[in-house]
Amino acid sequence: MKIVIFSLFLAIAPAFVQAKSSDHETLTSSQWISFDEFQKWQLMPDPPRPDSIIQQKDMYVMEWMQRTRTPEQVAEARKLEHLVWTNFRDLITSSITDQEAEAISTLFDSMAGEMAPVIYHFKDLFDRPRPYAVNLDLSPCVSLEHSMSYPSGHATWGYAAGMLLGDLFPSDQEALLERGKLVGYARVIGGVHYPTDVLSGERLGEAMAESIMKTDAWKAWKSKHGYPKNGK
Repeated sequence: MKIVIFSLFLAIAPAFVQAKSSDHETLTSSQWISFDEFQKWQLMPDPPRPDSIIQQKDMYVMEWMQRTRTPEQVAEARKLEHLVWTNFRDLITSSITDQEAEAISTLFDSMAGEMAPVIYHFKDLFDRPRPYAVNLDLSPCVSLEHSMSYPSGHATWGYAAGMLLGDLFPSDQEALLERGKLVGYARVIGGVHYPTDVLSGERLGEAMAESIMKTDAWKAWKSKHGYPKNGK
């Protein structure tokens, strides 16, 4: 699944990244997220116009994916729709106690709570309908959502989670980031997000993770719990 979808994303990305982004309002800072960092909106362009070639390509990918997705891909998409760090745990080669796992879970729940308002702020601002609301022939195989489509919150969270876990477990960094990307790709398989929703979400997730890793709170948490850890 990963290779096929990545190839399709590459076909869309060059024109998409050249799009000019709008100016956005400043948000308020909190413990994990430094919202001032998110004024650099060249990282996340405006969504494709409804009459654009990129929109047509986006929809082609959605239709093609619906025709070709396998039962295994559907099962994976359904698993990855749950935004839990344990979807990464099988990739970590370091030993993790139940207490450590609980601490990581609490940490990620806290950060996710601060990511959500930023994600929904931009979903509402860009106001892009979900692909299945535009094309009634699409039949999503994962849970439907009532929020707008751009950017993908799952892709944002998945990419950020992959980066942050990679900072905690450097030996597994590459695999963890690939799993994080897959969280976003699975939304295309599931029929609930366009590829460009996912690309924008990845960029937002990267910016969020970089912002979090600069905070004193992140550095203090790592020091308190003995991270980074290397695989055995």
